[in-house]
Amino acid sequence: MPNFDEILHKTDFSLEEIKQLLAAEGEDLRQLLDHALQVKLAHLDNNVHLRGLIEYSNI
Repeated sequence: MPNFDEILHKTDFSLEEIKQLLAAEGEDLRQLLDHALQVKLAHLDNNVHLRGLIEYSNI
């Protein structure tokens, strides 16, 4: 079975690899979360967009 770092850099995962990722603890969990943030930022920006609606009625 590949080590945790090798699994993180794959694009297709086996069932056993998914189980290993979901069971991550300690340093492996930190590494998983850091990698998830890198992937997110590569595809999305880091801004918060707010949208609102103001409704006015005379009833």
